[in-house]
Amino acid sequence: MGLYGSLNNRIEENRNHLGREIKVGDDITMYFWSDRNCYFVTKVVSQKNIFVKKYEVCADQEKAGGMGHQNWLYFKTAKEKNDYLRKFGKGYEGEIHEDSETEWAFRYGHWYTVTRYNLEGYKKALEMGRKDCSHPEDEECVKRVSRYFFNVSDEELERVLKGEEVVKYNRINQGLTFGVRDYYYDWEF
Repeated sequence: MGLYGSLNNRIEENRNHLGREIKVGDDITMYFWSDRNCYFVTKVVSQKNIFVKKYEVCADQEKAGGMGHQNWLYFKTAKEKNDYLRKFGKGYEGEIHEDSETEWAFRYGHWYTVTRYNLEGYKKALEMGRKDCSHPEDEECVKRVSRYFFNVSDEELERVLKGEEVVKYNRINQGLTFGVRDYYYDWEF
């Protein structure tokens, strides 16, 4: 792959600064064109199978802000971030949505996100389909809309309906560095 985006990101990506095995709580930085997102490890099944959660990031309200700043605070939950922001008259009232953890697997020299499809998930997709379908009484409409939420082939759906689990892997095409938490927002885009 040729050089693209931020030179800083290309130099820093795809490193392991841990110097040891991956453990719960370890930081990970994901590099994009010029931005960076940060994750932390929530569970280690093996060194090739981990669960991660994205940090909730916001501007440090006690430091200079405005366009161009890079004064970020990291929170492990949306509630923690919201509680912090509410101290400054910002944030939300009511229920806060928490992102769930994501499973990653290291295969063939690259990290992949892992998506598991099972009967329980299909039932949730049917519920969502019933809510989003323009004719919730029409079972075919519900099934069509549910397929949007439950992204499997007809053959894979048959396996799920028989009680099997279908596992799909999607390659993470962004560079990753373990042992670094370095969020960056490129204000120029």
